[in-house]
Amino acid sequence: MVRPRHVEHRSFERLRHSTRFLAWLGEQATRLDISEEEVFELLKSFSYERFADIISPENTAVPTVTGDAEVGATLTYVPGAWDDADEVTHEWVIDDEVVAGDDATLDIIADWDGLEGFVRETATNGPIVKTAVSATFGPIVTP
Repeated sequence: MVRPRHVEHRSFERLRHSTRFLAWLGEQATRLDISEEEVFELLKSFSYERFADIISPENTAVPTVTGDAEVGATLTYVPGAWDDADEVTHEWVIDDEVVAGDDATLDIIADWDGLEGFVRETATNGPIVKTAVSATFGPIVTP
């Protein structure tokens, strides 16, 4: 495994005198949209060549939800768009609780009357995970 000599340090704190390496970590953290400490841990866990290929997923369009937020109605998930994502999953969230997984539709039940919800997408590319949420739907009403 090829690694820069600084990666042999056991902890990020020991790098405080390596200004050029810290600057490089800062550039990579900005590129990947993660902390410098996370970049350091990733670099320790991968070969240098593998690390250079990691790109943070980028959301280019948030997911949307269609349908009426009424008890008895069915809402439909419309996927968002992502660049550089290996996998994208979604989940339905009502009142800050996950109520359904990767289903394309959600049937509104009476227990949710008066509550609001959204769809949360999770995109991954290797170890990098990003999320995007739809606009809030609701409050759910009884017709």
